Amino acid sequence: GRSSAPAGTNTAASSSSTLSSDILVGVFGDTVNVPSDFATLKEALAHAPARARETFTIRMQEGTFNTAVVHVPNVRIMGAGAGKTKLVGSLVVVGGVKGCFVSGVSIMCSRGAGVDLSGRGTQLELSECRVADCDGSGVVAGEGSECTLVGCVVEKNQAHGVTGHGACTHIMVADTEVRYNQAHGVCAEHGCTITLRRGVTVDHNGRCGLFASFDQSRIRVLRQQGAGLADTTNKGGACGAELG
Repeated sequence: GRSSAPAGTNTAASSSSTLSSDILVGVFGDTVNVPSDFATLKEALAHAPARARETFTIRMQEGTFNTAVVHVPNVRIMGAGAGKTKLVGSLVVVGGVKGCFVSGVSIMCSRGAGVDLSGRGTQLELSECRVADCDGSGVVAGEGSECTLVGCVVEKNQAHGVTGHGACTHIMVADTEVRYNQAHGVCAEHGCTITLRRGVTVDHNGRCGLFASFDQSRIRVLRQQGAGLADTTNKGGACGAELG
């Protein structure tokens, strides 16, 4: 059955003492399901190959689950939709992990950022996700990592909506709404570059809609994006953004 409580309380999937043939296939690069194969996202990630060349896919059913640290490459975490699959806690991607893809989930964290990636070469793409109601920023990328947001909503976070810091850190945003965050909507600091492509809306944020610090940080707004990214609904306007 489907779980509506945090996955840590769901013991049905973990009570089996043997792995099904479907799970064994998944361990070697195919697909596993949470909570029907593994009770938690953490358990599913523990069975992902450490040096997989093929994609290891984790399909998450409708329900509320705890997040985890992604420490292996080429992992796809696919939810049932942002309104159906909810992750509680900070989704952390570290250690130069490449090829991480997360779609169709909502993420809420009561302590810190909703999504936190760091480390040179670390890669994450968020697609059709909602990151909201976090105690810190919504999405944070640092230390030379690369983050892509497509078709996402980042809203109602206590700090920035989307923020990056550090030289060689790159964030690309497309078809995404960044709104009602208490600090800057989109913030680049300490040498980070953020590129806003098509269909990005940044509005009703507590400080600047777009903010780039004066230390070789850049927010590039591509011309096809159009005007209105940082309009009067953001209290601080746009600081340091450039059209490219």
